Amino acid sequence: NHFIDSRWKWWNIFCKKILPQNGGGCPELVEGQEGGYTKAPYMSQVQSNQALYRKYRPQVFADVINQEHIKLTLQNQIKSGRVAHAYLFAGPRGVGKTTLARIFAKEINGISDVRQLDIIEIDAASHTGVDNVRENIIQNAYVAPAQLKYKVFIIDEVHMLSVSAFNALLKILEEPPAHVVFILATTEAHRLPATVISRCQRF
Repeated sequence: NHFIDSRWKWWNIFCKKILPQNGGGCPELVEGQEGGYTKAPYMSQVQSNQALYRKYRPQVFADVINQEHIKLTLQNQIKSGRVAHAYLFAGPRGVGKTTLARIFAKEINGISDVRQLDIIEIDAASHTGVDNVRENIIQNAYVAPAQLKYKVFIIDEVHMLSVSAFNALLKILEEPPAHVVFILATTEAHRLPATVISRCQRF
């Protein structure tokens, strides 16, 4: 399985390079015959109140393991200044959709911290209705960025939106303001209307 192999590869790098640099280690892990590691408890090795995936979430493109074709395409768009108005990141959980969305949002705006007024993350699973889309996205999108070049909307689990919410979102995807970039993330792309998918660059 490609995704399982990718995660083991990341885990190997994490244990050999990242944890030692931060004063930790993985003494409970045993190297396997195929170059991987056997499953073993590891949370006790990390003395932190922050979740592991948050503490070691990649912050720049170079930190992201695999997804080379996606990173290269996005980086080339940034270098050439040809940033699209809408992107769709689709795939199983844990492959880096939200992480790449945040990194891309930072890179196109030339910042190092994603916690900005003009970078807006929305969980579509808890904001499914058309009123939420109008208030949180459409009305906000027509307001110019407060500080950054682009106002970026990262909409996670976008497949959870209602039909009426998708219809409202479609209108602004068709005629977006020049300063707005939409990044839609989903684990179930087949649940998105074809009209929405056709307005996005899909990865």
